[in-house]
Amino acid sequence: MSNLTYSCVAFIDIMGFSNFIKEYDYPSIYQTLKKANEHIKEIIKQQTILPNVKVTFFSDNILISTKCPQAKSTKKWDDCKSSIVGQFMNLINFIQLKSILFGYEIFQMPTLPPLRGAISCGDFIHDNENDVYFGKPLIDTVKMELDSAYYPRIIYDEEILSPETIQRQNQLDNINKSYLCKDDSRIAKLIDIKKNTRRLYFRRDFDGMLHGNYLNSIRMDMNDDSTWTKNNLYMIDCHKRYIEKNLNRFSDYKKYMKIIQKYRWMASYHNWYCDGFNELKQYRIDERVYIIN
Repeated sequence: MSNLTYSCVAFIDIMGFSNFIKEYDYPSIYQTLKKANEHIKEIIKQQTILPNVKVTFFSDNILISTKCPQAKSTKKWDDCKSSIVGQFMNLINFIQLKSILFGYEIFQMPTLPPLRGAISCGDFIHDNENDVYFGKPLIDTVKMELDSAYYPRIIYDEEILSPETIQRQNQLDNINKSYLCKDDSRIAKLIDIKKNTRRLYFRRDFDGMLHGNYLNSIRMDMNDDSTWTKNNLYMIDCHKRYIEKNLNRFSDYKKYMKIIQKYRWMASYHNWYCDGFNELKQYRIDERVYIIN
């Protein structure tokens, strides 16, 4: 019998699935989902830091969790280098990134939808053997996904982050805004601040929501001063091309208004990340493609 255990829980939704099933036959959809599921399971299998990560797929939803009873009492839940909660956030970021690249590289289908969802922590049962999934974090993440994860982002319940981390994020946001109004002599300082915000595993969006900075998972194996490798740049380029293809495909705004808004958000996020590194300037997306005058 499974007991409620303090756990990290991610509830993830494949965006635009209703449109996806209208455009493709069921055998093709089945194969796409099957391969995507196998891909996510392989990512989880290959990581060695988090113990007992469980994953469940149902229709266009993905449920991922890991037990972290020690996080219930610690004050450093979100310390990526030492905590299970931080490592779980990094894992979800990596899954989100690789799902996009997997769709672009393997299927070459620009319509393969990106992911959105939410992460929370709390007492939870993830019992695949008996098909029992129960606990407040599942209720919370489903509600968060429905209410706030409108864009292709996986948002965080801020209660799982330490007050120190929230304060640090707010300080970076405020400093960034203040330096935008300063003279050119402080541009170097602004560049350093931009790099710092890009290296965090989450960011605060325009509406105040915190979401996973999944592009930063490209740098997981890099030191802060490391140069970008060909493989790193290739992943950035694939992300750029994936967005551009979808912006082009859904360019009829009146017909695809809800869909194109999501890819415009991805384009804005992509450029925000690229702006933090000189090596990525050439991978920016032309703003004329996605900004409405």
